[in-house]
Amino acid sequence: MANLVVRTNTYQVTIERPTVSTILDANSEFLRYLHFIGGRDAYQAYIQYVNQWVAQVPWSGTQAKVELVSLGQSEFWPYTTKAPLWTTPPSPLTNPNLKWLQSLVKVDPVNLIFWGNANSGVVESCFMNVVFPKWFKTRYFWQGNPLNCADSHCLYINNTSFGGQQGWIWMDSSLSNCVCAGQSKRCHIRLFDGRNREPTYGNFTIAAVHYEELSWLPSFPPLGHIILDWDLSQEFIETLFRGLRNVASVTKTRLQQQEMLQNVLNDGEATFIKIT
Repeated sequence: MANLVVRTNTYQVTIERPTVSTILDANSEFLRYLHFIGGRDAYQAYIQYVNQWVAQVPWSGTQAKVELVSLGQSEFWPYTTKAPLWTTPPSPLTNPNLKWLQSLVKVDPVNLIFWGNANSGVVESCFMNVVFPKWFKTRYFWQGNPLNCADSHCLYINNTSFGGQQGWIWMDSSLSNCVCAGQSKRCHIRLFDGRNREPTYGNFTIAAVHYEELSWLPSFPPLGHIILDWDLSQEFIETLFRGLRNVASVTKTRLQQQEMLQNVLNDGEATFIKIT
């Protein structure tokens, strides 16, 4: 069994503020969904929200400190975000006086790691076909058009130490414990495939799960899903997978410091689920 003593390494990055169009292009199916359920007002509200979010990102050229988590020989930033925040790979910290990249641009904390025989396709299939009750894709088709009732997030990963790739990856799958239509609250998970087979952890998937409520309030964000919980949702996934025939182990370890994210306390722990 892999050693689950997770290390963190501090780096410095040079921020490149994303453009609004980058986020809108990645969310064409989500925008189509918003227009479908809320008309032009919902569509425009999301665009307003994206403009506000981008304005929170430090100016391009700003340097900041970040902590990457080591998963064997792989490293990743343990948060999802709306768009890539740097293009030049993180470098060793030479200026300890740099400020940490602020929590405002962190969106969801990573709180699940699936490993062993666990690429994103395998994990998605477990949610949709093995666990009970089953989960559903947030992406669906209406009159031949693809819609997605979840916006797209991305995550930074570096696998170059074992011949893999580094950079920002967009989510590979988005699942919910209910269908999109007619639900105001749901448990929602985004899956990010590790891309390369890590020597110790094998094929792995990084994931972020939470419980949320659909909001139409004229607040920030003006329209979207308001986070209600991180940690109980993580424990819910533990319960679903523990004891399954293709699950060898379920363990916990700390990835981040305890912190408030989207006005909800995150305990910083992640559940590691080994799939055989």
